[in-house]
Amino acid sequence: MAPFSQRVEYFAAEENRTRTVDFTVQTVQVRLLSEWATDKLGITSDHKIAYIRKNIANICRTNAVEAMIAEIQKDFLRAQVDVEEEELLQACRETGDQAYLLVNPYPSSAEQER
Repeated sequence: MAPFSQRVEYFAAEENRTRTVDFTVQTVQVRLLSEWATDKLGITSDHKIAYIRKNIANICRTNAVEAMIAEIQKDFLRAQVDVEEEELLQACRETGDQAYLLVNPYPSSAEQER
């Protein structure tokens, strides 16, 4: 059995890796969800990139997908685009799944149980 200090280092490194993967998944999900929202809002290419960057910057500051979803809902209301809450939540679930597979295409069995 490895000495205690090596086990601590291993678990610290694993925790850091998990946080990094979680943050990357969250950022990719925001990008995908923002792309979906720009299609619904009818935003063109130059403004689309700016909109996606704004949402990614917001998620980096707040670290809360829920806050970003609320912001997208406000954008829909301001643009008078009718999107049901269930449709937005479904898009959120789908983009979350896509993001996870893009970032971690071969998850371990322990990660699959999460």
